[in-house]
Amino acid sequence: MTLRQGFYVLRRWRSLVVAGVLIGVVVGFLSPPGRAARTTFEATHSLLADPQTRRTSRLEQGAVMATKGAVPDRVAARLGIDRQFVRSAVSAETPPNTGLLLITGRSGDRRQAEALANITAEELIVELGGPKSGLETLEQAVASPVKDGDIKAPTSRPGRALLLGAFGLLLGIGAAFAVERFDNRIRAKGTAEDALGRPVMAEVPAISRSERDRMITTEQPSGFIEAYRGLRTGVVRSAGAGGDGAGPRIIVVTSATGGEGKTTTVAHLAATLAEVGHSVVAVSADLRRPRLHTYFDRPLEPGLSDVLRGAPDVRRLSDLNLATGIRGVRFVASGAPVRDPAPLIDQLGEHLKDARELGEFVLVDTPPLLVTSDAADVARHADAVLLVVRAGRTPIGAAARAAELLERLGVPLLGAVLVAGDEGRARRR
Repeated sequence: MTLRQGFYVLRRWRSLVVAGVLIGVVVGFLSPPGRAARTTFEATHSLLADPQTRRTSRLEQGAVMATKGAVPDRVAARLGIDRQFVRSAVSAETPPNTGLLLITGRSGDRRQAEALANITAEELIVELGGPKSGLETLEQAVASPVKDGDIKAPTSRPGRALLLGAFGLLLGIGAAFAVERFDNRIRAKGTAEDALGRPVMAEVPAISRSERDRMITTEQPSGFIEAYRGLRTGVVRSAGAGGDGAGPRIIVVTSATGGEGKTTTVAHLAATLAEVGHSVVAVSADLRRPRLHTYFDRPLEPGLSDVLRGAPDVRRLSDLNLATGIRGVRFVASGAPVRDPAPLIDQLGEHLKDARELGEFVLVDTPPLLVTSDAADVARHADAVLLVVRAGRTPIGAAARAAELLERLGVPLLGAVLVAGDEGRARRR
């Protein structure tokens, strides 16, 4: 994964990252204040053995007696503390070839650490025979704090919030990449092309909710319109493939599932084709939930459903009012919504042939391919299908099934339009 791809992953799942940081900060502020680590002091009393004692095992014997037997008991009695504490807080060692016996006391109190070491040394000398013990003090114990190598957590609320917030940031980033790894939706051009087995002809940036269901004029400089102009170039080139102009002219525009941008694509592709002099017929063949009429500011009926029913006054498409406010674009409304349009769609083939005579290109808006059978029935009468997929919405499996269905029907898949993909967002900015 490149750095740029990683940036888009974090941007896409920024809610997880933000949630991780917020949870860490809140937990840091609400958690009880930590106690400051207690300082431990260590003090060592040095005993020096005379040459005669060094040649015996007296030093090793003294090291044992300093922590066991009567010596720790007398030290505990003199200091007024528990003898088990004395035994755990005092240690003794004899560095090789030095003639030294080092007695160390440890305690959270500086004076107590010194007293443990010094009094243990005194009682040990007495236990070994006093002046005859062969040991004398070389250096009295002086306590010093023990350095702790552990990382100490902050005890203040802001400090804890900052620390846990940073930890939450790392968890959020990790969660974002984990979710991305197991996400089964189309996100980028490469994924769409792998699923469909056909090229992505245009990557269209997302538009705001307020701009949906209306035509965006081609006069406005916009990455959105430029994307459809790029799609126009691909469609025109496909139509002229082979030099005889026998390429696809009747193009069904559909999607695998709903809400992916197919109706928007029909409207703006028609406008951009007309922009360079091509005549276009836009047909609203979504007879269940028509929306294309809102883009051309035309009434819903009379329309295609009336023609297919054989209404007395509209038997052919040319009997309808096809005019729009866009020069070069004619529009066939859907007519009144139909609950079961399958019987009507069987008669659509002849009327699409008529539409071919009304414009160079016929763009047909249909329901989603995998939601109803309508789109597949219409596609049988078309030259090719243009499939619209929406990044973050279209499942990879759904796109693959749509392509497979078209292949079984023998309908050529012209290509795909990727809406709101990473590249489309980058161009819009």
